[in-house]
Amino acid sequence: VPVDPQYPAGRVEHMLTTSDVAVGITLSHWRDRLPGSARWLVLDESAVEAELAAFSARPVADAERTRPVRLDHPAYVIYTSGSTGAAKGVVLSHRGLANLAAEQCSRFGIGSDARVLHAASPSFDAAVLELLWAFSSGGRLVISPPNVYGGSELAQILVREQVTHAALTPTAHFLDELLNFTP
Repeated sequence: VPVDPQYPAGRVEHMLTTSDVAVGITLSHWRDRLPGSARWLVLDESAVEAELAAFSARPVADAERTRPVRLDHPAYVIYTSGSTGAAKGVVLSHRGLANLAAEQCSRFGIGSDARVLHAASPSFDAAVLELLWAFSSGGRLVISPPNVYGGSELAQILVREQVTHAALTPTAHFLDELLNFTP
């Protein structure tokens, strides 16, 4: 369940409670904004860093898992906007993500030379699309600072980082700045 810690506390609590999250992953900067309904693994705490450093970097084999991951198993839960009332969790499968990644990469010509902008909130489904584009193609993920929403700041990132693919909402105003931008 991707959770944007900048969301209102009530929405975050609703997402965690209705999805039965037991453990979450965060950074110390965000920990105080997150509810206590889950146990939080704080990645930049020294004890956690030391524990993680002890693990091998090789991929986890099916034999090491409690049970193998299957294509129709849930990959993640994304929450709706809640425009009709309370937000609802929607379960997406590994098969659905694999099919989406293959179709999108083919349709938009996303290959290993792609430079994909990652600008969406983690709780917005476009964030998963951005990750899929980059990781399934072997391309590069260009991460925009969370406080950049459009305008000349976004135009500068697009040009400087030579972004080839982006999924932006219509509210990301930058075209005028991009067309008139001189590095």
